[in-house]
Amino acid sequence: MANRLAVHTGFGVVPESPFKAAFFYLPTDQVRQAKEWYQLIRKDVEWRRWGVDRNELTTLLNQSCTAGEFHDQLCNAYLNKQGYSGTGYIEHWPGNLSLTKQIRSHYPDALLLHVIRDPRAVTNSLLKVDWGPVDVLECTDYWLASIAVGIAAEKMCDVRRVYYENFVAEEKLLFVELVGIAVDQQPGQGLPPVTGEGQFHLLARSPTDASRIDAWQKELPTQSITLIEQRCSLVMEMLGYKLSVSDSISENAMSLRWLQLARPFKRIFNRIKNECRRRHGL
Repeated sequence: MANRLAVHTGFGVVPESPFKAAFFYLPTDQVRQAKEWYQLIRKDVEWRRWGVDRNELTTLLNQSCTAGEFHDQLCNAYLNKQGYSGTGYIEHWPGNLSLTKQIRSHYPDALLLHVIRDPRAVTNSLLKVDWGPVDVLECTDYWLASIAVGIAAEKMCDVRRVYYENFVAEEKLLFVELVGIAVDQQPGQGLPPVTGEGQFHLLARSPTDASRIDAWQKELPTQSITLIEQRCSLVMEMLGYKLSVSDSISENAMSLRWLQLARPFKRIFNRIKNECRRRHGL
């Protein structure tokens, strides 16, 4: 989705920047030497994955700036290294929801989006990666918590809601609504080539794929779907998602117990897999 927004708006896309939490909680008007800001992130793994060397920040590090200005300059340095010369950028870290208030204070004019997706599809995606929740229970807890924070952000921080399914189905209409321009007037470059330690979110650079909307119907076991709908039904229906399992069955205590018992082993397996992937730059 980030890539599609970039292609149609002329903005660049930077990798996720969770490291900005190290300085975004500080006052927006606090000015420091950029070297001081840099000390807060220089050893951060996610920052290193951007592939921007300290020598490429020489000019920046000799300046004084606010935290928001420092983050802007980091993003510009990354995009310049990729040969991008446009104005503006898109950053798509899911954890931005927890920083919404701070992001809004640093960037009062920014367009902030809360992307909502069917919890069954979210679960189906998360169970395939090695960095997220490890079972259906954790996935539903994650989804419900994210929705709660997102709705609060919509109310308090001028965040706009976008449904992933609507975006895939009616991409052009949503672009006009979100950014106020016709989609073909300002073609951008999308995500630049990957540099640094490994590839960040390959799906982020892929074209929108309608099959991802309902792939969960074929890939998730019925028991998992039922469990998701039981735990999330109230919020799902509030958001307009229809339940697929007509016969409500009670949660099987034994099945839930096995999920909980297996959780530590799945987490260890994912950590090993994640570490191997990072070491090989994947």
